[in-house]
Amino acid sequence: MQYTRTGDIPQALHQGASSIDPTPFLGTWVNSNADTTGIHRFTLERRDDVVTIHAFGLNAPFDWGEAEVTLFAGSVDSSKMVAFNAYYDFGFMETYLGCNSNEGLIIIAAYNRFKDGSGRSNYICREFYYRES
Repeated sequence: MQYTRTGDIPQALHQGASSIDPTPFLGTWVNSNADTTGIHRFTLERRDDVVTIHAFGLNAPFDWGEAEVTLFAGSVDSSKMVAFNAYYDFGFMETYLGCNSNEGLIIIAAYNRFKDGSGRSNYICREFYYRES
């Protein structure tokens, strides 16, 4: 199977790998909730063909480090970035970030799953980020 819906069929003949442009999203983004217990701010950077996210909690030492992101366009024929995802493995917990843009904001849904046998419930945290000026 090469597609699961008609939207997966390109309208034009493509040569080579797709190229989604992350440029409009590069930089530092800040949580609109100043009292967040999740990601306070993050940066998106591009080095060659790799885009990374570097996330930070509100206070030290909550530096999540860098993770590679996967970029998504709105369709198979588009190079306009509308979303990305990333994955962090902290040992005791793993976090999958599902991120999309809307009205100049980035919305992050963080899906957190505990792996340490602590009995804590897996949980989701959804927050909104604006570009740092």
